[in-house]
Amino acid sequence: MVLVGLLSPVAYLLVLFAMRLAPVSLVAPLREVSIVLAGLAGWLILGEPHGRRRVAGSLVVLAGIAAIALA
Repeated sequence: MVLVGLLSPVAYLLVLFAMRLAPVSLVAPLREVSIVLAGLAGWLILGEPHGRRRVAGSLVVLAGIAAIALA
C-alpha cells in the first residue's frame, strides 16, 4: 500500500510528460487501460465482488475514449 502511495505521483508525472510528447488523443486511451487492468486485478487477484460488471464498465469507458480519439 505504501508503494502505491509513493508511485502514484510518479505515474501522474509520466502521464503529463507523455502528453507533452504526443497528442492527448493518443495518451488518454492508453491511460484508461490502467482502469481496465485495475478492475481485472481487483476481480481476479483480490477477489472483489461484481468483478465482471466493473470490468465491463471500465471497458465501456475505454471504448468511449477510443472512439473520441479516432474522431
